[in-house]
Amino acid sequence: MLNEKKIKAIGLIAEGNLSMTEIAKEVGVSRNALYLWRKDKEYQQELDKEIQNFKLLAQQERNARAKNWFKKLEYIAMDDDQKTRDQIDALKTLLAYSEGTPTSKVEITETKANEVDKETIEDEIKMWKQSKEDK
Repeated sequence: MLNEKKIKAIGLIAEGNLSMTEIAKEVGVSRNALYLWRKDKEYQQELDKEIQNFKLLAQQERNARAKNWFKKLEYIAMDDDQKTRDQIDALKTLLAYSEGTPTSKVEITETKANEVDKETIEDEIKMWKQSKEDK
């Protein structure tokens, strides 16, 4: 069962505005206690849930604001009083967000010509030891 201090710590950690040291002071525990609590399954599950809630809330707020941002960009793009450069930038941004920005995918492969596997090395060591014994 989570006590009041653990619940408060979970909320503060999920908000993400304070350092662990600041949270420890605010809650009234040592910084080490915060890290020890994370080993508790119930505490960790509640913390994960709270972090997800904050992420969802932030995403919803961003989406709500995005409508206004797009309207502003549309206004700039269509306003003949704006500089042509600003109109083009606004149109590029609108297109990028509505169609998705193109990305380049580069595949890199590396081959090592001088690579020697473990078995080859072991075989050479055996041969060397045998040559020493034969002498």
